[in-house]
Order: sequence, then structure tokens, then C-alpha cells
Amino acid sequence: MPRPLISIIVPVYNAEKTLRRCVQSLCEQSIQDYEVLLIDDGSVDGSAELCETLAGKSDRIRVFHKSNGGAASARNLGMDMAQGDYIGFVDSDDYIEKDMYRDLIDIMCQKNIDVLDSLRYRDVSTGGGGVPSSEQTENLVEESDVEAIRQMLLWKGNSSLCTRVFRREFLVGMKIPEGHKVEDFRFLLDVHRKAGRNVTYQKAYYHVVPAPGSVTRSGFSSVFFDAIYQAGEARKFVDSYYPQLRTAADFFLLNCIYLFFVNIPSKALHENYAYCKGLRRRLRGMFKGIFSNKYLGIKEKCVLLSTFVNMRLPNMIYRRLGKH
Repeated sequence: MPRPLISIIVPVYNAEKTLRRCVQSLCEQSIQDYEVLLIDDGSVDGSAELCETLAGKSDRIRVFHKSNGGAASARNLGMDMAQGDYIGFVDSDDYIEKDMYRDLIDIMCQKNIDVLDSLRYRDVSTGGGGVPSSEQTENLVEESDVEAIRQMLLWKGNSSLCTRVFRREFLVGMKIPEGHKVEDFRFLLDVHRKAGRNVTYQKAYYHVVPAPGSVTRSGFSSVFFDAIYQAGEARKFVDSYYPQLRTAADFFLLNCIYLFFVNIPSKALHENYAYCKGLRRRLRGMFKGIFSNKYLGIKEKCVLLSTFVNMRLPNMIYRRLGKH
């Protein structure tokens, strides 16, 4: 089989119910020179067998089985095994429009772009449909690395790998940090720094379908702990390379801590009491920065400062205000 134009990497973990739809959308791409890499990350349902079944129906699908290590480790393995000139990532819960890779790669070739982003659909249910994440102007929008990183730190920029296409040569030597969730965020900081810019084609192709067990549906979870970790790593990154963005990096960390405390239930707070006390000490060390941070709202400042009195207060205040 000749070298494919693009390698599409799909981490698979207990995705038996959604994987067929995902792979079908990849196999219906309007370009024909692609490969799909299904990385079975130690699934314990029928996903491993389903991967093999799907691969048996197409010589464009390759399957790799590994012990469970998380989505980052699966994607890293996929990057090592990829043979295409370009690389794309798709989550096994999601699916894409048939012209996504044809359109984005055409633009990358015409404009000599190493990394190109696009818009996504926020699907309201597993039934599909959805609303574009932004206005679809079909324009190319470019911003500097500084501005792209600032927008991410302010919770405004897109921090998903899956809406992007990467030139494989650009990714040589790069690895997605493993061991924590929310890994896309930290990796994209390195991507923006290396690229020196962020280019987005304002058209939606990628359908995000919330899984039943996702953080958006299951409430408080380990994702909140991982977000704080990644925010701390982002702060170190900014201190090293973009000190002019320190206030934005502090906002990102403080907002992650704010979301942690307003969402953590009493039982989880008790079970993680030592960790929560450590967060409170961290906040006390940032006392002046809480007051002076221009990106933090009054509500967020008051809630964060209330942890100094009682760590149960943020959740109580948040609920009393009706989560507004």
C-alpha cells in the first residue's frame, strides 16, 4: 500500500457503543489516500474485538493494542506508528464531516501551513446535529503565538487537538504529556510556540458528542484535579517563555481552583482534605494576585477568598447564587 496522505489516530477505550459511527465517518472521507490507526488502550469491553472486526473490512485501518495508559499515551503511540504526511486526531465518541481532511490539507498545501485548526459542532445529543462553535465565515484567521496562548489561558481559545491537522514533520520530536487528563492544553502551548502562530479555517467539520460518563454529565471528577495540575504546568511554561502573559496564566490557575472548590461535594472534600488544604495554602500565596488580577470577576475573587474562612463555603455560595 503506498504511503498515505494522512494518518488519522483514534484512541479507543471502552468505546464499543460509538466506535462504529466514528470509523464510518473516517472511511467516508472524500480523500482516498488515508489510514486510520485504532489504538486500543487496554479496553475491557468489546472494543478490542471491534477494532479487529473493523480492520478486517478495510486495508486502510490498522490496529494496535496496548495496556491502559490514557488518551495521551495512545496518541503518542499513534504518532510513532503513523505513515502519513499529515496527522489528524479523532476521539472515538465523535465523528467528522466527509470533506474535513480534503479541505484542510488543500489549504495547508496552498498556504504552506504546518498546523491548521477548524471549527467544531457542539452536538446536543448522541443523535448528532449540533451547533457550530463559532460563525462559519470560511475565512482563514491568523493570530500570533502570544495571542493564541493568551486566548487559551483566558478560556477562549480552542484547546482541542481533534479539530486540527498537523504536518507530520512538524510533530517530529514532540510528545503529548502523559499521566494526566486535559493533556491537549499543555501540548498545544508547545505547538503554538513552535509554530509561532495559530491559523484557523472558520468552517465546522468536527462533531463533539458528549459521552454519558463525561465531565459535562457526571459532575465532579478527577478532571478537576488534572485541570489544576495542567494549569500549574502552563504557569511554568509562561514563566519560561512568555512572562508577559503571567497575569493570564494566574487567571487560568485561579479559575481552575475556583471551579474545583465550587464543584467539590462535601464527601470528596473530606476524602481529599490534605490536597484541599494545599490548594488553600497556594491561594494564600497568591493573595495579592487574586485582588489585582484584571481577568477575575468580583464573584470569583470573593469565592476564592472564602476558602480562607471555610473550604466548604465556595460550594455553598455557588449553590446559593444559583450557579450564576
